[in-house]
Amino acid sequence: MSFQDLPPNWSDLPLDDPTHCANIVDLVVGERDRACNSLLLLPCTPQRVPLPTPMLVADMPWGEDPQPLFDMWAHMPDEFCSGLLLATSHPGIGQPARHRAWLHNAAAGFARLGIPVVGVFTAARDGVHAS
Repeated sequence: MSFQDLPPNWSDLPLDDPTHCANIVDLVVGERDRACNSLLLLPCTPQRVPLPTPMLVADMPWGEDPQPLFDMWAHMPDEFCSGLLLATSHPGIGQPARHRAWLHNAAAGFARLGIPVVGVFTAARDGVHAS
């Protein structure tokens, strides 16, 4: 999986294919973001097409509860987001258990808000890992 595998019209395609989603994560979450333990939130339309507004939050505490994120997101207008692609990142290799746990908790929290999560990944030095 690599951003180099993305077709020229990748931003017009729905986030229905896990490989396509992983390639987008690889493109958006660069090496500097991975070194900063960044979180990617990529909202999408009701057709699951990514919106041109990816959000990256650096220095995420992966061992902490993601509840503050839900509190913030609950105030977003419904039209803003019909789904989310989520990705954690770190400068190491693989997908640590705390990242899998954080992603699981985050997906469940967004589901409680009525926001479907279309994919969850971890970007690391050795690539992008599906959760």
